[in-house]
Amino acid sequence: MLKLFHDDALACLDRLTRHRWRRVVFSLFFLFPIVGNLIARMNKHGWWLNDFDALICGADHIRRGLSPYDLHPVCAATRPAVYVYAPQVAQVFAPMSAWGLETARLVWWIPSLIAMGYLLWYAVLTPVKDAPWRLRLMTLAAIVGSVYACGNIGLILHALVTAAAVLWLADGTRPKRWPFVLMVILSALVKPVMLTYLVVLLFERRPLPHRLGGAAAASLAGLAAIALEMLSAGTFSAEWRRTLNVIVMTEQPGISYFGWLNWLGLPPGDHLALAVAALLMLTTLLAGWTLAESREDGMSRLAIGLGMAQLLNPRLMDYDMMALAPLMAIVIVASRPLGKRFFWAVSWAFTAILTVDVLTNIFEIKSFARSPVTLFIYWVMLLAVAARLLVTQKRPEGLPGVFRS
Repeated sequence: MLKLFHDDALACLDRLTRHRWRRVVFSLFFLFPIVGNLIARMNKHGWWLNDFDALICGADHIRRGLSPYDLHPVCAATRPAVYVYAPQVAQVFAPMSAWGLETARLVWWIPSLIAMGYLLWYAVLTPVKDAPWRLRLMTLAAIVGSVYACGNIGLILHALVTAAAVLWLADGTRPKRWPFVLMVILSALVKPVMLTYLVVLLFERRPLPHRLGGAAAASLAGLAAIALEMLSAGTFSAEWRRTLNVIVMTEQPGISYFGWLNWLGLPPGDHLALAVAALLMLTTLLAGWTLAESREDGMSRLAIGLGMAQLLNPRLMDYDMMALAPLMAIVIVASRPLGKRFFWAVSWAFTAILTVDVLTNIFEIKSFARSPVTLFIYWVMLLAVAARLLVTQKRPEGLPGVFRS
């Protein structure tokens, strides 16, 4: 057993999964929190698509001239959460609610399953240099299985934005940025935090002024679109803002910065909490920048950007975590040339937390909040690797320095 821990975790994982049957066991182990939850939900006849219920119930209310912002919503044949989107979003889905809520639920499975399938492919199998599939698959252990049952529109938005990035930005020689930017802005009209995806433009392989200018212009366009949406919200504007304050900022602050600050007793809406969150996000951005500048491969930089978009989300939810998989694999591999002991510590810390995630799920240990704790450890790992890169200036042979412009 001691000999097992003498090597780094990646070397051990390579040995342990050398044979096909071991790879199957390895995959099933780290997929257990997702697969086990879904099987249990089916056995217990649990409810599915509760987040979509909120969307379609809100749409049904607004179609009938009612407010969609009831804090205790009730719609036939659904079990909705509270509707938190803009009134315009409900208006877009109002025709769908006219089909009947049960029919709308059945139809929603089609884009949801396609989105989940694509996000799984991107997380584990899309070709990314220095991002081993084993490390990427392990990150799924931190995601609760209910993510795949809730039907949240965020899954579809993430799939659309990620696909746009892979299709139009992965080719660093002739990228088409406008389809990606347009998809991000349209997604942000539903979920404003999706604007963090524009950070991808900062990590491209092109001169620094072009990157800064492009990201700034896209961000201004996105903020202008959201401002216009808020100004044109109409008679339900005040209720929308109230619901955002009660649900988004107070009752459900997420698993990232707002959630972490809650641990310290700082409400997300507090000015001090917002200032601290902004400082942490800036630190995260600089760490991601440092990591990206140590990579030459365009797809690797894109994967870093897509993952950083999640780490920069101040109110990250479980269903936002899929794009973190390639990023965290790159973080672990990037620590290899930074010292044997350092790589040993980072690789085993990563393996340990995700193994704990699986075990706490198997034994149903409810007191361990695995998603926020794991995300916090991811964040610490990113900062540690970036700091080490800056201090040692070591990197794989042939790669540019971290300050390349």
